[in-house]
Parts: sequence; C-alpha cells; structure tokens
Amino acid sequence: MSNTDKIKAIGTSNRSVVLIVALAVMSLALLCMLPLYMQNRINSLYEESHGLQVEIAFLKHDALALELRINQLSSLEKLSKFADSVGLGLNGLPQKVMPIGGSR
Repeated sequence: MSNTDKIKAIGTSNRSVVLIVALAVMSLALLCMLPLYMQNRINSLYEESHGLQVEIAFLKHDALALELRINQLSSLEKLSKFADSVGLGLNGLPQKVMPIGGSR
C-alpha cells in the first residue's frame, strides 16, 4: 500500500467516526428532550380538557335555566294570568263569537 492510500483510509475513517459520534450526541439530546416535550404536551391537553369542561358546565347551566323558564312560562297559573290580562277568560264560560246556523 502506498502512503496516499493510507492517508485516504485514515481520513475516511475519521470522517465516519465523527459522523457516528455526532449522530449519537444528537440522538442522545433528542432522547433527553423527549420527556420534557411529552410533559408539556400532556399539560396543554389537560388545560384544554379543563377549558372544555368549564364550557360544558356553563352550557348545562344555561340549558337548565332555559328549561326552568319554559316550565314557568307553560305553567297553568302563568297561562291563566296571561289569559285574564288579554281578556280570554280561560276559566270562564265560552262566549260565542259568531252565531252559527239557526234563525236570528
């Protein structure tokens, strides 16, 4: 083997060793950062979940308030008061509005 072949072989060998070491260092750094990334991701998911639970609670409260309001408005007492105020006389005798048939 000549001297130039030995130099090329050493250079190639050094280059590959440096590449392997650099890849090992980068992979080690990524493996060290992975738990931190996962923890941050889980925390953001928990925060989003909590926000959605709060929104669900508010929506359920609004639905219950609307249901209560519907029940109040549809109660017979409320309808009776409304009929009296308008003059329908819900509990009174029916009145003829227009005579039907028969003689006048």
